[in-house]
Amino acid sequence: KDAVYIQQMLHQQGFDSSHVQLIEDSSATIEGISAAFEQLLDEIRPGDIVVLHFSCHGERVKSEMENRLDGLDECVVTYHAVAPGLSKDFEKDQAAYLRGYVLGRFITKIRIRLGSKGDLMVFLDYCHSGTGTRGLSKVRGGQPPLVPKGTKNSQAWKSDSSGLLREIVKMR
Repeated sequence: KDAVYIQQMLHQQGFDSSHVQLIEDSSATIEGISAAFEQLLDEIRPGDIVVLHFSCHGERVKSEMENRLDGLDECVVTYHAVAPGLSKDFEKDQAAYLRGYVLGRFITKIRIRLGSKGDLMVFLDYCHSGTGTRGLSKVRGGQPPLVPKGTKNSQAWKSDSSGLLREIVKMR
């Protein structure tokens, strides 16, 4: 529902409506979101201004990598994603979630393409997008993450995406 307000705000700020792309409902799949990012990367130039706004659901999913303290990835829930409590096949169902590190790679590519004169503003309006600053603070909602059946809770699924709890290593 925020899309209308965001579009109006961008128009009021001088953004041409032909340069505003909305990905919603059945287009908001891994493929649709990835294609929109690739199109954006093809169209932007150094010095441009890019605004990304995600207003959607978020979820935690068992990490594909072993580099997470809590064993979970923060994800965007795409259109075809199955809720953790309804999942029958973890391997199939987890593939429908857009993982935070994948989103981060797209954002990094955009930042590089814009160069030092360009501006990038990113709004993440979904649950589990705030773990970059939450540390061990209480997480509202209490929804269990999407994990394979039989997985034991990893440190009560505490989040440390911010790295606040990791040992600091000095670089020489």
